[in-house]
Amino acid sequence: MKNKFKTILSLLLILAMSLSLAACGGGEPEKEEAPPPEEPMEETEKKELSADNVIELNYAADVIKKPEDIKYIRNITYFEHTIYLLGEDKDGNKLIFSSPMENVQWTQLNFQMEQVSEESFFEINGLLADENSIYMPCNGWDEENGEYSVLRVYDRESGEKKEEYKLEGMNEMFQPQWLMSGDKLIGISSGAAKVINTDGTAGVSIEEGVCFGAKLQEKIVLGMEGQENALMEFDPETGELKKLCTIKDEFNSYTNYSSYISEGPVLLADGDSAKSIDIDSGETEEILNWNDIGIPMSMGAQSVYVTEENEIYLLDGGMGPRNACIYKMYPHEGGTRKELVVSSGAGVGGIYTSDAIAKFNRENGEYVIREKVYKQDEADKILTEIIAGEGPDVFFIGSTTDRESAFTRVNVGSNLFEDLMPYIESDPDIKKEDFLPGVLESMTVDGHIYAMHPAIQAISIVAPKELADGLEKWDMDSLFAVKENLPEGCKLFGGSKEMLLEYLCHYASVRFVNKSEGTCSFDDQEFAGWLELIKNTEPFEYGEDEKYAINLCYAGHNIPRMSRETFGDYEYLGFPSSDGGINYLLSSVGGYSIMADSENKDAAWEYIKILLSYEIQEKLCGFGYPVMEKNFDECMNMEMSSEYGMDVKEEDGAKLKAVIASSTKFGEMSAVSDIIMEESQKYFADQKPLEETVQMIQSRASIYLAEQKQ
Repeated sequence: MKNKFKTILSLLLILAMSLSLAACGGGEPEKEEAPPPEEPMEETEKKELSADNVIELNYAADVIKKPEDIKYIRNITYFEHTIYLLGEDKDGNKLIFSSPMENVQWTQLNFQMEQVSEESFFEINGLLADENSIYMPCNGWDEENGEYSVLRVYDRESGEKKEEYKLEGMNEMFQPQWLMSGDKLIGISSGAAKVINTDGTAGVSIEEGVCFGAKLQEKIVLGMEGQENALMEFDPETGELKKLCTIKDEFNSYTNYSSYISEGPVLLADGDSAKSIDIDSGETEEILNWNDIGIPMSMGAQSVYVTEENEIYLLDGGMGPRNACIYKMYPHEGGTRKELVVSSGAGVGGIYTSDAIAKFNRENGEYVIREKVYKQDEADKILTEIIAGEGPDVFFIGSTTDRESAFTRVNVGSNLFEDLMPYIESDPDIKKEDFLPGVLESMTVDGHIYAMHPAIQAISIVAPKELADGLEKWDMDSLFAVKENLPEGCKLFGGSKEMLLEYLCHYASVRFVNKSEGTCSFDDQEFAGWLELIKNTEPFEYGEDEKYAINLCYAGHNIPRMSRETFGDYEYLGFPSSDGGINYLLSSVGGYSIMADSENKDAAWEYIKILLSYEIQEKLCGFGYPVMEKNFDECMNMEMSSEYGMDVKEEDGAKLKAVIASSTKFGEMSAVSDIIMEESQKYFADQKPLEETVQMIQSRASIYLAEQKQ
């Protein structure tokens, strides 16, 4: 394989994994990530290992330390074996550094970078270099020009800005990747490749089908989709395309890929691994797995350079500039490690999963985690494998908001899962007091914890403080009393019937279902009362003239600001019941369970600990709130920062903590949720009376839960 590297051209394509969830950004002091080991990884496994449960490591990776004054890395580029880095210091000043690639020693260049006023938006979305100049394609917005794109050209030696050209047709390209060929800049994004001359004028373009681009020696090549995935040589002068080969592998055309420069080995890479490409046949062969050598690749690479010696330099964009990191990878016989299998559902792992697996793999000398992804319709398959003793070591149940899937069909109280409580109690690095009060209690089932949830969302009902202070108790009678005494023009709930019904399904799993016993109590009058209220709820649309008395909500984030705008001072009441207000938690990140028949339980626990580490918890704010109290407090401090516009105050954090501390358990969506939704729609449409609807839900849910208990 290594001889093959030296005889073929080079191609490196990095899959940028796109999610619609925002990550926790800046606003607090920078936390340095623990770097991968500086020394090459050595074989530490002493056991007799079979060929089917070991991973051979052929590459190693080092972190290239960023310049001392740089807080955020924005872009890097390469020219004549030199790395150019555009970064930002703690005060937001843009700085440029350069360093030889072989021996990284950063030197700050004397660039005069204009600062942008707070009323304007300006983003540098590319960095390129040639013999004389540094080029910066930029996007901006202000009241005078609206949205616009420009190309800034700086003198490479003096740092003085020589020109600034307006660019036409670039602002519709989302985070374009950039290549340079002669006096041509090629922007690649959203399926298009557009050529910009160094004087800012537009050149030729390809409007669709482009998945990635690369500069191989002096050639520009594009990965194109169509009837087949093809590698095409692209002429930036004429726009002519010449087919080189058909790539006999898959790449996902619906995401953006990274463009790159290469002098040496041929690689086709996605978010999981890098493969060699035979330029003549189009055949591919896996070379390395990013996570195996400790590189997260959670959001793909922003720029890549491949040397003749098969070394790979890349900027991993992480979850934003705050977490961006430069890596150098190189061929290395790292020995073998035992495989630790973590299962997950397709699309439910989240960006943080790659970061957690990479952190484990770079810190553990005995095991390598590999993720086994199941499609959501593979419930029978995963259950069959588990029963046959062929399941994973770590089982990711999936989001508690998922409908019926492979990750909600399994009873977590069964003997399939290891109790995590003894691990928590005996671990020297983690104490119960480190967790946010309430989260461990909510995870506990009959004194055991079968699933660890790294991030949570708190669910409650918010109301004006005046209303809350006037309540002697908070039960269903009180809720109906609020409804009967609504002021004119005011509605009971701020939300649609569909939204209220979904909340009821969550709440039902907490209040009316006992999954560990396989029973339910939907014939309770409280449940019937909820169905009656939802049926008679008037349609609600948010607007200046719309008023509501109470609101079901995901407590936290922008809810405090919205509640103050609606109610003035506010309180969380919880869901009314004969036991008082009930709050509960949801999780879009978890839970993670250790399989009882795993032969690698200690290593599996070490992975779950990684999910609770400061570094990973810090990245989970966009998925709710982290469960470790220190990280939670920092997330709240971030929301209190005016930079994020959430208008959160200190007392809001205290109220949210109180909701979490009083929560009883995790709500979930499951097949029972589908039963509730299906039968309630008949009641809402006057096809069945309330009593018959409740009895049908009770009957169907009882049968289902009893079957799952067996």
